[in-house]
Amino acid sequence: MTNNGGVSEPTLTKSTGLQIAIGTAVWGALLATSALAGPTFLALALGLGVLVMAWGWAGALSLPTPRGTRGVLLLGGAVLIYSVWTREEHPYLLWVPAALSVSMIAALGHQLLRRDGRPRVVESVSGVVLGLVIITASVLMLPLTLTDEGAVVVAAAAVAAGLCGGVDLLLRLRWKSDWPVPFGLALGGAIGSGVGYLGDADWTVTLLVGVLAAGVSHSMRSVLVGLPTMSTARPKLVLIVTSVMIIGPLPYAVGRVLAPDALP
Repeated sequence: MTNNGGVSEPTLTKSTGLQIAIGTAVWGALLATSALAGPTFLALALGLGVLVMAWGWAGALSLPTPRGTRGVLLLGGAVLIYSVWTREEHPYLLWVPAALSVSMIAALGHQLLRRDGRPRVVESVSGVVLGLVIITASVLMLPLTLTDEGAVVVAAAAVAAGLCGGVDLLLRLRWKSDWPVPFGLALGGAIGSGVGYLGDADWTVTLLVGVLAAGVSHSMRSVLVGLPTMSTARPKLVLIVTSVMIIGPLPYAVGRVLAPDALP
């Protein structure tokens, strides 16, 4: 199936869209609740996301070495989450470059240890690196949970990405047009401002975060949802998890620039 924008969606059915919509909304709510509960709970939630990615990432992208990909993502996810979770003072991202470097070395070392003749080596490395980049993006939400205002900013982004992820996908299936995209952005802004108002944070900041999170989450889903593998369970879960985890840099950047109290 092809939408009006020319994006190929061979496996995107109403049943698949509904499953992804519900799953994305639940995952966004889980991340938001974990952020409000504190950095330890958010770290555990992100760890669950890493487990899901490791379980289904190779299958979603049809990578040639699923076992090695799983090991690299598990190692990289653990190192990246731990590097930020243990930091309670500025600079909060001090060890992220080192953690990402270790993960990249593991990704390349995995290719050297392959015994299958290394077919599709560039595709394999690129796929693993993309997974590590998504995990790295997600851990940027952790420092914000050290303050109440920062946690609200993260919650606004997660809820906006999760709910808009379901709404724009279902509306696109029904209307077969691109109009659900601006509608999803507007809904993301409304959700973000509402969460900010209820959380006693600056609602204008959370409005911006909501719009940006909805847009980036939609883009991630648009990239993955057309893959032929999306007809199976594991890739669907990967799409659900990654389309919300990818928004991590947005609340961090907006909070750092426009809401100084979001970081201690």
